[in-house]
Parts: sequence; structure tokens; C-alpha cells
Amino acid sequence: MASALRAQGLDPVSPGSPDVVPSVVVQGAGAEVTWSDLAAAAYAVQAGARWVVTNLDMTIPMPQGLAPGNGTLVGAVAATTTAQPIVVGKPQPYLFDLGISRLGLSPSDVLVIGDRLDTDVLGAHAVGAESMLVLTGAHGPEDVARADPADRPTYVGDDLSHLLTMC
Repeated sequence: MASALRAQGLDPVSPGSPDVVPSVVVQGAGAEVTWSDLAAAAYAVQAGARWVVTNLDMTIPMPQGLAPGNGTLVGAVAATTTAQPIVVGKPQPYLFDLGISRLGLSPSDVLVIGDRLDTDVLGAHAVGAESMLVLTGAHGPEDVARADPADRPTYVGDDLSHLLTMC
């Protein structure tokens, strides 16, 4: 995250840097995020910093099972501050729109693939793209069946090999 911010001419600081009160907190997931990092984010948000988050994925599929995702970490800061973040990633349309634009495509030419109904598929819907839910991660067939019909993916596949059967 820090290198991406630097590439845009921003000067990121580490959480808890002495004598630094950030004007913006950018929060993304990472195995290295600690309680101290979350506390520093909460302190800055309470002090008036703008709070921007990369996504709201509640879980991350790991070989051992589901692990806490960025949405879980965002929830910790939100519960501490009662603030609501600006979400720039999924399910919001901003990054989807940017990617589609950079590729020079229209949303009808795009297939968004992901393992989450609540972020990947909803993000596809937000920009008018088709979606494919792969059953390799967070959500399964039961979740699709329980979902509101308007929130369901266009396609469902066991994994990415399903793309070969679509051609």
C-alpha cells in the first residue's frame, strides 16, 4: 500500500509515528496488521482524519479455512470510532469503472470473477458487468440460492476452469 501511495506523490507514514497526525487513514488488509495499527487508525479517525478503505471483504479464504478479511479489520475501527469509511474498492464501482476505462471496454464486454457475492458480484452489478462466482472461497451454492435474485451472479463455476466451458 505504501509504495502505491508513494507512486501517486503521497507521503505515507507508519501507524503511530511520533508527532505525526495524519489527515487521511488508508486501510487495507494484510497479515502484518496489528492491534497497534488498528488503534493508531482509530486515534487518527477520532482526531478528524479522513478514512479510506480498500474493500469490505469480511473473510479471506486460506488453506486452513476462512480468515478475517479487511472488512473485519474495518469493523474494529468502525466500532471504536462510530465513523464510516469511504470505500474505494469493491463493492463500490470506482475501481471497476477505472479498470474498464483503462482497458477501453464497455461494461457489457467485461466478466467480473470472484468468490464473494457481497463484494465481487455486487461490484459487477454496480457497473453493469456480468459476473461469475467461483466456488473456491467465501461463498457457495447455498449462498447463491439464498441471495436475492437481483444479487446473484450471471454464472457460477467450481473454479476458473469453468471459463473453458463457456467459450
